[in-house]
Amino acid sequence: MDEAATTTSVGHSSNATVPALVDQGVMSATNFITSVIIGRVCSLHEFGLYMLGLSAILFVMTVQTAFLATPFMIYSPRLPENELRGYTGSMVIHHIAICTAILSVLLLGIALIVAGVLAADYRNLLITLAFAMPVILYKDLIRQLCFARFRMMSALRLDVCVSVLQLGSLAALAGLNRLGAATAFAAAGAATIIPAAAWTVHHRREMNVEHRRIVADLKRNWLCGKWIAVSSALWAGCLYAYPWLLTTFHDTAAAGIWAACLATIAIGNPVVLGLQNVLGPKIAAAFLKDDRCGLWRYVVSATARFWLVIAAIAAIFLLFGGELMTLIFGDKYSGNAVTVRILSLNLLTAPIIFTMSRGLFTIERADIECVANVISVVMLLTFSLWAVSQFGPLGAALGLTISNVVAATIRGLAFFTLSYHPRPSRKS
Repeated sequence: MDEAATTTSVGHSSNATVPALVDQGVMSATNFITSVIIGRVCSLHEFGLYMLGLSAILFVMTVQTAFLATPFMIYSPRLPENELRGYTGSMVIHHIAICTAILSVLLLGIALIVAGVLAADYRNLLITLAFAMPVILYKDLIRQLCFARFRMMSALRLDVCVSVLQLGSLAALAGLNRLGAATAFAAAGAATIIPAAAWTVHHRREMNVEHRRIVADLKRNWLCGKWIAVSSALWAGCLYAYPWLLTTFHDTAAAGIWAACLATIAIGNPVVLGLQNVLGPKIAAAFLKDDRCGLWRYVVSATARFWLVIAAIAAIFLLFGGELMTLIFGDKYSGNAVTVRILSLNLLTAPIIFTMSRGLFTIERADIECVANVISVVMLLTFSLWAVSQFGPLGAALGLTISNVVAATIRGLAFFTLSYHPRPSRKS
């Protein structure tokens, strides 16, 4: 069967699990190997700069996914093919608008460095991000559109091409002794251009830019995604603030240690993120098929299975995470075993937070999700801020884990209340 004809029903989407896991394995392996190369070849300072740039990209990527990809995931199963082509075209235009805003911020940062307000260390990084961030964000949007329509093989082909080009470029830069935070992002951006352009040309008939729809689809996304976008921005801000806090209270070397700890835990990402890529569309499809009661049953079942898989992975990091990090990144990262163990416990919150959040998004109660993230921001600005200032990367791990335990509890209780005892849907 042609992948374009793949249905988005829960039953027929089960064959998407394997390619989704393989694709996420490719993505996670690429990110992990990239971190290992930079961490081993570069200084702690350069690795810290890389973590700062990466956290900025991931923050914007999270917001873009919330405002564009998540509404697309919810609405695309409900649209006929001709409307879907116009909706997809609008997504691309909205992406361009987001990138234009990001470029304005980066150019402002460069101007502040030239004026002497910000440290010159960030100049090359910001210049490179101005080139790399838009294409990296576009490639991620393509992946999300593929996942929403269960076209996992398209995403897999794209990511394999990018991975080969990116890792080859990084190896060449390391061999020439030219590898640093800025050149690493330049390599990542350059590796994305040709595969993303090829995908766009191949799928151009599925993206019809209709000027009359651009604003209408923007309003549709806003009505569906305003709380999702705000909530995701709060969540991402809490998660990706830690390297910036570590740099502020300590130095970029502390951010480099944090990057190594996270990269070690990220070995489990192929399973974690692969299952998320499959479960996200399935949760939306479950609601379309069975309404709130069926959605509740599916989410609870999926959460239990997801958690058991993650618990097995977390146990490995709890026992051997510190030794594994030193083996991978070298002796300069030794002495951080406790930090890795705490982050392994943080993994246990991921299944609950993800499935409950997607459930709340699907029943259009992202306002509840937003409240949970406001509480996370409060914890970041109180307990986490104190912990980071006092204990460095260890304090960051404590702050992140405790905040996520609270966040998982709030989301679980909210989704149970709203789905197990159905209430009339709130009109937008």
